[in-house]
Amino acid sequence: MTKDVLCPRADTETLVDAVLGNLMPEQIGAVHAAPSVDPTCAARTEVENLAVDTSSSEHTVDKCPDFLAHVDNDGASLLDVCTGSGCIAIALTKFGTFRDTTAVDISDAALAIARQNAERLLITEADTAATMTPCAVSADETMVATSTRMNPGPRTEVHLQHAAVDFTLLRSDMFSALAERTEDGALKRYDVIVSNPPYIPSAVVDELEPEVRDYEPRIALDGTADGLRFYRILAEESVRYLKPGGRIYLEIGYDQGERVPALLAAAGFRDITVIRDFGGNDRVVAAHL
Repeated sequence: MTKDVLCPRADTETLVDAVLGNLMPEQIGAVHAAPSVDPTCAARTEVENLAVDTSSSEHTVDKCPDFLAHVDNDGASLLDVCTGSGCIAIALTKFGTFRDTTAVDISDAALAIARQNAERLLITEADTAATMTPCAVSADETMVATSTRMNPGPRTEVHLQHAAVDFTLLRSDMFSALAERTEDGALKRYDVIVSNPPYIPSAVVDELEPEVRDYEPRIALDGTADGLRFYRILAEESVRYLKPGGRIYLEIGYDQGERVPALLAAAGFRDITVIRDFGGNDRVVAAHL
C-alpha cells in the first residue's frame, strides 16, 4: 500500500461480503424494483431524481434477496472498475468462485501496486505467470492527475494466469479499453461487475479530515460536482458488459442510497438493493439484469 492508492476500509469489506453472500439480514435496507418488475412486497414510494416511475420499499427485509446469495457458478467472470490497489478483485478471486477476473484503473501507479498485490496473493511458487506485460510505471511515479482521466494514454495490461485463475489488470478510463476485448468476435461480458468509484463531491473533498484529504489520492476520492459522475457511467455502460442476469455491486456514500439506485433503475436493473455497513450507513447498492 502506498500514497498512490486508496486505503482499504471496512466500507469496502461490506462490498466484498455482499458479493460473497456473507451479509446479515439487518444489513439489507431499501429494495428498489425496476419499472418492469412486479414487486411482491414493496410499497410504492418516490425515488428522488428518477426520471422514470419505480416501485421501492424502505424497510428492512427478514432475509437477503435471493440474487444476493453467494455466486456459485464455478469459473464465474468478474470485472472490477476503478480497482485501485486491486484489493476487491484479488479478495473475490481468492475467496470466491471467480476464475476469470479483469480489473481496470486509469492510474499506472495504482496498477503497479495492484500487480504487486496480485502476484503476492494469487501466484504461488507452484504457479507460473504465463503472460506478463509489465506496467509502464517507475518506482517513484506519483498518481496520475485528475485532469488526465479523459486522456488515459497508452494501453497497459498485466496478465497473470495459472491453472486456477486468469487475472488481468488493464489500464482503462472506466470501460474505454474494454471495447477492444472480445470473445468469438462479440464484446466480452461478465457475470459480476463491482466498483468502488470516486464518489465524494468535489467541494467536499477539501473539507475531509486531514488524514484522508492529505494522504489519499484525490483521483480516488473526487466524484466531480455532485459525486455521481462515475455512477452514471457505471449504470449506463454496465448493461453492455454484463451477461443476462448478471449482477452489479457498487460502493456508495452514506447519503447516496436513493440517487444511485435511481440511476440503476433507469438503466433497467432489477431488485436494486441498498446494503448497510455495520455502522448503519447505506454503503453498497446491488442489482441484477
